Amino acid sequence: MIENIIAKAGSAYILAMEYFSIMSDMDRLMDEKSKTEDETIRNYLDDKYDSLAEKLFEVQERLKKTEVKW
Repeated sequence: MIENIIAKAGSAYILAMEYFSIMSDMDRLMDEKSKTEDETIRNYLDDKYDSLAEKLFEVQERLKKTEVKW
């Protein structure tokens, strides 16, 4: 039983770290976007941001499904 709790808590921790890493990447992209006026680069950064937003949603859903019960 305790092994199961530890495994699920570890999985939740890994997912949470991935979630925060993606959020950090998204923040960095928006910072880069604010520093450029080149429309091509801005569109590229928007596409990367959208891709990260999809990945963030997927990680968020997996995190919601991870239950750690005592």
